[in-house]
Amino acid sequence: MRQRRGFTLLELLVVLALVALVTGLVAPGAMRSLAAAEARGAADDARALLEGLPVEAFRDGHAKLLDSTALTARARSLESWPRGWSLKAEPALQYGPTGVASGGTVQVRDAERVAAMWAVEPVTGRVRRIDADARLVP
Repeated sequence: MRQRRGFTLLELLVVLALVALVTGLVAPGAMRSLAAAEARGAADDARALLEGLPVEAFRDGHAKLLDSTALTARARSLESWPRGWSLKAEPALQYGPTGVASGGTVQVRDAERVAAMWAVEPVTGRVRRIDADARLVP
């Protein structure tokens, strides 16, 4: 009797069906994780941008007025900034030539929602996260 080698078509179909089932169960969770990582990255990039503005104004010795359009343009110049995301400042952020900030809030937004919200403290320009309950997070 000849020795059997390889797999039957039925065995291959069962394995492919199992792989498809596992992929179908895992893929949505992986996509949610990727979206959450993108939101965290955009929020971190926005914070770094905001923290550098007082230093930039002081270094240049010029006052700066940055509205939502100007902030979004600066963020889009970052290599890691996600396409379609924006920053919304309320009111427009002002920095004096000494780096003194006017204060305000900045939202990090994608097309559908607010991913993060930052508070820029008056005078110091300190940047703090605002949580979902509108409380400042240290």
